[in-house]
Amino acid sequence: MSPRTAAVACLALYALAIGSNAQVSDEATRKCLNCICYASTKCNTQIGCTNGGPNSYFCGPYQISYAYWVDAGKPGNFDHFEKCLKDQVCAETAVVNYMNKWGTDCDGDGQVTCYDYARLRLRANAQGRSLGLPGGVVGGRDRLLGPVPGVLRPVALSAGSRTRRRLRHQRPRCPQQQAQLGPKLRHVPPRS
Repeated sequence: MSPRTAAVACLALYALAIGSNAQVSDEATRKCLNCICYASTKCNTQIGCTNGGPNSYFCGPYQISYAYWVDAGKPGNFDHFEKCLKDQVCAETAVVNYMNKWGTDCDGDGQVTCYDYARLRLRANAQGRSLGLPGGVVGGRDRLLGPVPGVLRPVALSAGSRTRRRLRHQRPRCPQQQAQLGPKLRHVPPRS
């Protein structure tokens, strides 16, 4: 079974398993994080950071950018985002924080499920296509989960006498604008 097929099957089984439950259990959260991690890098905790060119620097098993980490509240007691994102627990905290902040019903079924979280998570990095993210990675993610509009825009931020440009996330938008926030994910430690 190919990694793409396995990830899609994993997400489909997860969506069926939680059905209409309003509460997200630790086990459901763990399965969701595992699916997203597997779809990102096959959960390779040794991957480190990759640089595909200007504005396309991604780190850790979830391949998270600096802008995504900032938008997730800069989790971790680390002096630099690379250290956090190379640490699976800290990287998962970033994913959970981001999803709890921006969780949206992408497929219009009235629920925010792991499938919606995965689409938003992968689309946040897939927007890197115009920012230099390697095409093979983006292409695989688009085929895996389909197109979900998300927005990354460069924003000029004033920093004293000089201006610098940084990527900043706007609220990811799904095809269905009737966004309904669902249950909050909780961070759960990885299984040993």
